[in-house]
Amino acid sequence: MYCNQCGNILTEQGAFCSFCGAKNEDTVNQPAAAEVQTAVTEPAAPVTEQPYTAPQPAAQMYTIPQPPVGYIPEPPVPPTKPVKEEKYYTFGHIMLCLGAAAIMAIAAGVFAGLYFSVI
Repeated sequence: MYCNQCGNILTEQGAFCSFCGAKNEDTVNQPAAAEVQTAVTEPAAPVTEQPYTAPQPAAQMYTIPQPPVGYIPEPPVPPTKPVKEEKYYTFGHIMLCLGAAAIMAIAAGVFAGLYFSVI
């Protein structure tokens, strides 16, 4: 027997459906479960299985992205001259350092001579 509300099969002869709780008014008029005849269906036609074919991906098309509305592209930058590699210690730097060392040596000698001449 089937429920009038939800359509589920009722296993027991009760006044209410055990699935949805709807009142079964046809329980008095229905025959007992033992008296219900089941319909015999004819066997269905055999199912022939198709070989599995993998789904083909959709053709992917590349679309060129469009710039936003009001976009002003930057002008191309002209090529620059190659930068010449700098030398860190040139001849002028070395001569400047030697001159400063010579001046400091002369000053140290003068002050040392003054110091030792007083003693």
